[in-house]
Amino acid sequence: MVHRSEILHDTHFGRHYLRHEPTGELTPYVSHVWKLTGYDLIPQGVAEHYLPRLEADLVFAFANRCLYRSAGRDLLAFSGPHVLPPQAKALACLHPASRAVLGVSFRPGGQTALLGPSAEIQALPRLAALETELSHLSDFHSQAHRIESWLGERMRQTTVQPQLLTQALSCFNQGDSVAEAADAVGLSPRSLQRHCQQWLGLSPRTCRRVLRLRATLTRLWREPGYGLHDSGYHDYAHFFREFRSLTGLSPSAYLSQFEPAVPSGA
Repeated sequence: MVHRSEILHDTHFGRHYLRHEPTGELTPYVSHVWKLTGYDLIPQGVAEHYLPRLEADLVFAFANRCLYRSAGRDLLAFSGPHVLPPQAKALACLHPASRAVLGVSFRPGGQTALLGPSAEIQALPRLAALETELSHLSDFHSQAHRIESWLGERMRQTTVQPQLLTQALSCFNQGDSVAEAADAVGLSPRSLQRHCQQWLGLSPRTCRRVLRLRATLTRLWREPGYGLHDSGYHDYAHFFREFRSLTGLSPSAYLSQFEPAVPSGA
């Protein structure tokens, strides 16, 4: 089994994750198109661990039966096209190794603009024909450009853009409070609450907590000596409570998921 997490990505999964970044008009909506590949080297499949996040993913599962579990929730199984909305809790996924999995990682709000809002993992049978077309393309480059073309068609049909959301999230990343972010984007705190719920299904306070946790974990992985107080945590106990609240796990329990080594030659 090979594990992939957003924080441990380069160390544990670099060779099995292909990505293509769109340019131009899609940039405000889409981060990248991705593909999990190399299944001949990892016959048991791929375990992914999504931290709480504000991004969404569109997944083309092909012949796979993708299994998802979140803390305190029943196991969910999805085949075919489906969407993973923004998550306020950690989400674990197993891709059985029958065929590579293809997907799109949206920027915050991009999924709502191009596919419509979704509060739960949701099957998208209307995209079955596109998935079939993608399955007949021989390489990732061709698949990525077909997806990019399809997303461009969707973008030209929408009149909404997540500009205010992007600005508010930028304020949160700089450490602003909800009230300060609302003032910066010209909204009242209550209007910002409605705006975040509309685009992400999450409150501004939750968005701020998720962004802080993700930024802190990324920094700690790169710089083990990084001080938690620099991210606005009062002490380790504060960080521990926040981590458990958002992921459903302690930091040590989260890291223990990645103990199995990458198979020899992978």
